[in-house]
Amino acid sequence: MTTRLFKYPCSYLIYSDAFDHLPAPVREYVYKRLWEVLTGKDRSAAFAHLTAADRAAILQILRETKSGLPPYWHNEDLQDLNGCNLESLARQVTHVAMMMTPAGPSSHGVVR
Repeated sequence: MTTRLFKYPCSYLIYSDAFDHLPAPVREYVYKRLWEVLTGKDRSAAFAHLTAADRAAILQILRETKSGLPPYWHNEDLQDLNGCNLESLARQVTHVAMMMTPAGPSSHGVVR
């Protein structure tokens, strides 16, 4: 496969019972790493393919749809990617994506 199946590169397995029942330290580590990547704190070469818009959109979608996220996912001021306000960018990206998606507002491109 040379292209991705879903609009945003985030596995739908994050919504699975298997993920929710991972041992707490493992689940917390995954949440921490996701947070670091999606907020731009980790800008290593492994994640260079993620655009600021993709990071912001994935972050916003998870914040709105994934229960059980650690409190810091909801409480931090999201001024990170090159000084860009991630919440504002995510709202703009989501709005444009919804306008371009035939399925309309209920489809975020992340499968639950």
